[in-house]
Amino acid sequence: MAIQSQTAHSTALTLSDGSPLNISVPGEDKRMPFSGGTFADYYFAGFLRNTKISKPDKDIKILGISSVTFNEVSYKASDGTLGDVNALTETLDTTTHPDRAILKLYNGRGFNVYLRSATLDGKMIYQYSGEAGELIHDSLKRDDDIRRNGETVFEIGNEYIVDATQCASIADFWYKFLGKKKHLYALPIPGSAPWYNVGDWYNLQVGEADTNEYIDTVVECYAVDVEKSAGGIGSTTLLLRDVEDNWSKTTLYATRLATGGSPKRRVNRSNIVTVASSEYDGAYDYKCDGTDDDVQIQAAIDYVSNTFGNGEILLTNGTFKITSMISVKANITIKGSGSQSTIIERDGDIYGISVLGSAGNLVSSFNVYNIGVIEKTGNTTTKPLYRISYAGDFLINNCSASGSNGSGFQIAYSENSTISTCVATNCANATTLTGLHGIIVAASTSVNVLDCVASLNGGIAGNGTGIFVTSSNYCSVSESVASNNLSAGIFIGDSGYCRVVNCVAEGNTLSGILVGLTDGASGCSNSTVSNNQSTQNTENGIYIYNSSSTTVTANACFSNAVNGIEINADSDNNVISSNTVMSNSAYGIIINNANCDTNIVSSNRANSNTSGNYADAGTGTTATGNDFT
Repeated sequence: MAIQSQTAHSTALTLSDGSPLNISVPGEDKRMPFSGGTFADYYFAGFLRNTKISKPDKDIKILGISSVTFNEVSYKASDGTLGDVNALTETLDTTTHPDRAILKLYNGRGFNVYLRSATLDGKMIYQYSGEAGELIHDSLKRDDDIRRNGETVFEIGNEYIVDATQCASIADFWYKFLGKKKHLYALPIPGSAPWYNVGDWYNLQVGEADTNEYIDTVVECYAVDVEKSAGGIGSTTLLLRDVEDNWSKTTLYATRLATGGSPKRRVNRSNIVTVASSEYDGAYDYKCDGTDDDVQIQAAIDYVSNTFGNGEILLTNGTFKITSMISVKANITIKGSGSQSTIIERDGDIYGISVLGSAGNLVSSFNVYNIGVIEKTGNTTTKPLYRISYAGDFLINNCSASGSNGSGFQIAYSENSTISTCVATNCANATTLTGLHGIIVAASTSVNVLDCVASLNGGIAGNGTGIFVTSSNYCSVSESVASNNLSAGIFIGDSGYCRVVNCVAEGNTLSGILVGLTDGASGCSNSTVSNNQSTQNTENGIYIYNSSSTTVTANACFSNAVNGIEINADSDNNVISSNTVMSNSAYGIIINNANCDTNIVSSNRANSNTSGNYADAGTGTTATGNDFT
């Protein structure tokens, strides 16, 4: 029987739940015409006489076919000569159809041939879908092992395991790891040695090379027995077993990933997910490779947010290199292992860590802990390393920002939140753009900067205030340090009811603490500056400029290059009380403008200031109970 067809012939292979596929072509010859050596999709009936073509009971996805051999015998159609074995070329398509594999035969001989017989042997590798979608069944099975131990099913969490080679590698590993007998060793050690860890790998060497008793192998520790005795040093016994020589620790961890994998494929899923840096050596849910690590971090955030609505993203120690910003979502905590241990390196014109809400739609109840964000060397963006906009009820704790041309932390249009125990250093280094600072709080309400450090910020004049609060109300800066910044140490401008309490401002190029704003602006009102130490600044220790109803009390201002405390511009109804002001290069306390009305100066101590301890050019000032000797 000759079947007229194009060059390529295809047929469907039955899937049979892991049983071998032994498919043969008996009986009648099949004609394979040659038409220029091109493929064409053509199906013909009867090629596999006894093959049932049907979808199995369970939904599956074919991943590959293993141990495939295809043998055929063909001969020249015109005269029956040139009998040959394996004259045709075959390909196996396991991707086009979800329920079958397609065999394609190609006649490239240059003339028509008859296919007399053919045999295809192989086993399918496939993945369940539907309700059984959590599992991949490995058909590379050992019948003797199955009889003894039953069939092993892998729980796969990593969607990147997609082909037969990967499945075969996992199956091969587990066969070697669990199926073959291992040498076991009991190694006694004098004294207590609790630092050996179960699961770790060690090199075991016993005896000397080229001797009968020589052992040099890699072993896994599977038990540690530590005993102590009264009056003795105790003993430790390590129970060890061989590790396959052709498997390395790196491969082991890759297999752990393959069999643990992405949390969205787990049966028991958790809203706490670990993202590992490229150099991290331990358990994780997502693994970064040191390139575009933002992809894995963002995938983890999106997974937890979309699946549970809340949860934690744990970043391991190591450096994460990002080229797109990391966007934190509401009710999500992103947590590193320490601001010096978990480092995010920014590369490109992007924010590092960002939360970007919108007017009337605040992103709330998120947290960022224990992370350091740095600038890649040579990156020139002036965007902040942390950008929080239109957000509320959040905490940024124990984080750092360093080495940036832009600001370190920028919080805007936000409310009821805290940035605590954070460090901004060597930021705002741009030389062509002003308005960049270490920590910025702008247009916000009830945002607190607590126990932070801002130092060495600023690239040109106008940049580099350590902590900069503007156009905000009911905000505070407390227990923080602002030192050696190119502009002021701490600035409160165009704001109301703000507080600077228990801070240190030292060695800044402008004033240590500045409350107010430039001429023509509205300045500040009802602010409090108390219990601070402001020393060795290039201008004033504390500068109240164009502000009213400010309380400046119980501060210490020493050794500043201009005045200890200065009131200037249109500053009215301020109270300067109980401050200690000494050894400043100009005045201790000075009211320096006739437009400063009805200020109160009381119970202060000012001594050893170069130009004088007190001067008053204001209008209606009340000065009582001061020590200006």
